[in-house]
Amino acid sequence: MKNIKDAVRKIQEAKQLVDLELGGSNLGAREAKILAEALKTAAQPVTLNLRDNDIGIEGAQALAEALKVVTQPVALYLRDNDIGDEGAKALADALKIVNQPTILNLKNNQIKAKGAKRLADALRTVKCPVTLSLSSNAIGDIGAKALIDALKASTQVINLDLEDTDISPEMQKKLSDLMDNS
Repeated sequence: MKNIKDAVRKIQEAKQLVDLELGGSNLGAREAKILAEALKTAAQPVTLNLRDNDIGIEGAQALAEALKVVTQPVALYLRDNDIGDEGAKALADALKIVNQPTILNLKNNQIKAKGAKRLADALRTVKCPVTLSLSSNAIGDIGAKALIDALKASTQVINLDLEDTDISPEMQKKLSDLMDNS
């Protein structure tokens, strides 16, 4: 599935779940924008794996805009795309208005405490179940605390992966206790 035109066609013409594996395909922001436009019209749930590409902030922003209007459940695997705090902010803004279950894998994307705090703010108000992976991002205790507070405040089921995020053992224990009691 290396051809973007084929991927767009598959999204637009799908009669069942769409599962696109485009990891490691040397895609940039331009291709992410094309895929985002196709996502907006998806009539079926979509799993879009864009891991190990170079979509950056612009690609994350385009995908976030698509999340705001898509009417089907979406799983976005954006691991290793260097979206940073700005990309996380765009996705957080989208999460605030998403009306269907969503999976976001943002592993190893140079997200720091600032981006984690933006995502935490979104998690407080999500309307549907969310799975969020921030593993291998240096969110530290400040980002982890914001996410823990969001989990306490949210009324939705939230699955959170914070493995290897530079958080202290004390904060890891707080998170573990919270997840065990959920």
